[in-house]
Amino acid sequence: AVCSAYYAVIQAALINAGDTDTAERYRKQSEVAYQYASKYAKQGRTDEMARKETISKIQMHVQSMMVELRNDTTNVSTLRDRHSYKCKVAMEEPVEFGKMFHPEKQMMD
Repeated sequence: AVCSAYYAVIQAALINAGDTDTAERYRKQSEVAYQYASKYAKQGRTDEMARKETISKIQMHVQSMMVELRNDTTNVSTLRDRHSYKCKVAMEEPVEFGKMFHPEKQMMD
């Protein structure tokens, strides 16, 4: 959920800067990250509960990131420093990433 939120905030910053092509790539990344988070949340939950939980977590993370940025998306470097590498790893190896941070859960393939 953190990565979906991160990509959504970066997308908003890029739209504000007029870079809609790159923003579209981040929108797609946010959607893929949402799918991974949703799949992970489905463990032990109904599909509807997993969807609600995932959306709620994404919204919480977006709000937190916007507070950190003081609602000004022109300086997203702090978010990039904190999230870009781990989100890149999470997108490339979601199962291994999940195991690394939540070894008690095993994401279904």
